[in-house]
Amino acid sequence: MTKIITLLTLSILSFGINASAVAIYTCDLEEGKTLDEVKAANSKWVKAVNNLYESEVSSYVLEPIVSPDMEGFTFIDTYTDEVAWATVNREIRSGALSELSDLFEGLSECPSVTLHNSEES
Repeated sequence: MTKIITLLTLSILSFGINASAVAIYTCDLEEGKTLDEVKAANSKWVKAVNNLYESEVSSYVLEPIVSPDMEGFTFIDTYTDEVAWATVNREIRSGALSELSDLFEGLSECPSVTLHNSEES
């Protein structure tokens, strides 16, 4: 069921996505935290990433309306291609965005990520 919801969501969002690489993060809120806090942290993250790189990164925070996991949420990040995704992730691991990683510390946990090619059809 989760796969169907993810695929449906990705299909709906793909109308506004001009990227060819889409990262989908399945996440949970930490105790006592809110989705508004996640959205605020994510907005800062996207702004900082886009200030560092020429290719534009977009990010969506999906809040469940109907789901077997009403406590969880999903990030969908879009990149121009896999190289842009790899570049951003390499910079995060090297510490270039370390101050932004701290924004999500204690806020949410994302145990699952998948990377997809996206193509308009």
